[in-house]
Amino acid sequence: MQKRIYDYTDYREFLRDWLDEKKSENSMWSHRMVASKVGLKSGGHISQILAGKAKLKSATLDKFCQLIKLDDFEKGYFQSLVEYNDASADKKEEAYQRLLACQYVDTRVLSHDEMDYFNTWYYSAVRELLEIVDYTGNDSQSLGHMLIPALSGAQVDEAIEYLSGNSLIQKNQEGFWKSTDKILSTGENKGRNTFNDHLKNLLNLAIGALKRVPIGRKYNSWVTMSISHKSFELIVEELRKTRKRILKIIEEDKKPENVYHLNLNIFPVSRTGKEKRTLR
Repeated sequence: MQKRIYDYTDYREFLRDWLDEKKSENSMWSHRMVASKVGLKSGGHISQILAGKAKLKSATLDKFCQLIKLDDFEKGYFQSLVEYNDASADKKEEAYQRLLACQYVDTRVLSHDEMDYFNTWYYSAVRELLEIVDYTGNDSQSLGHMLIPALSGAQVDEAIEYLSGNSLIQKNQEGFWKSTDKILSTGENKGRNTFNDHLKNLLNLAIGALKRVPIGRKYNSWVTMSISHKSFELIVEELRKTRKRILKIIEEDKKPENVYHLNLNIFPVSRTGKEKRTLR
């Protein structure tokens, strides 16, 4: 597809162009074929959606995302685009602001061979610190002391060697180490158990920050709630959207001043399951 989804402000136009491209590649693609793949009864329903006579419901929307093979960021934009196009007049501006927040974030997806980036918490911390500090590589101990908790000079040298060896940083024209990409991502198809140790390290950092970081330079909040699995899924999706909006803020920040870690977690603390239980 010559145009990216981020170039569209009308999801129906995007779907029409996508389908036209599929037809040019294979004449078998038709409204009926698409309907069968996204769980609709007839090709006529696809025609109604494209003509603006029917809305794209969430279940069908998810299947369209799978069929078009949208990644996490593209899916978020597509969902916001549908919400914006189908919003009532009084909700239009609010939906438009959410759409803007989901605009394309320039992201490098790490390969399977680069997953050892998450073997230690300080690879990412050093990489981000280099965006703030002009570092040539000659005083690793001083750079290490800028992090909380502090790193040894040997740890900094190890991080620089790893980051440069994997083209995650490079020296600029002034001779300073800088990131090659603004945002890194694991992609959507990596097994999440791969990052359990990394998540433990980040949570331990958060525990340490309770004592080390003064009030005003940290933010902590929590909610304990009783909800259905459906509500859980809605909350997770809202967290994903929030994360994408945060990534957009990060991308547009041209004058970073500090390195932060942000953890978003939601997990069960009961084993009651779906059925309501009575204890006597």
